[in-house]
Amino acid sequence: VLEEVAAGEDPAVADAGEASSKQLKASKKRRREKEYVVEKVVSHRYRNRGKEYLIKWQGYPSSENTWEPASNCKNCARKVRDYEESSAVTRVTRKKVKDD
Repeated sequence: VLEEVAAGEDPAVADAGEASSKQLKASKKRRREKEYVVEKVVSHRYRNRGKEYLIKWQGYPSSENTWEPASNCKNCARKVRDYEESSAVTRVTRKKVKDD
């Protein structure tokens, strides 16, 4: 079924008018709440809030890395675990080198 579109009206806008306001609100909310993807955990430190991780964001240069509290890193637990495991190996290796 073809529908008429008023002269000068964008068909995409006309179609959007048919969507419920609830759907439009949900769509706008998704656009505002963009989720960033963690590429890897680069480092860690301890601050007043506790442990923080330096996060490298996928698609962004390293200059855009940010310190995030551990409590914000629940969605990237695997990346944190990978970092912690590699960090532990590095600490042991460095200690052995110093003992020689």
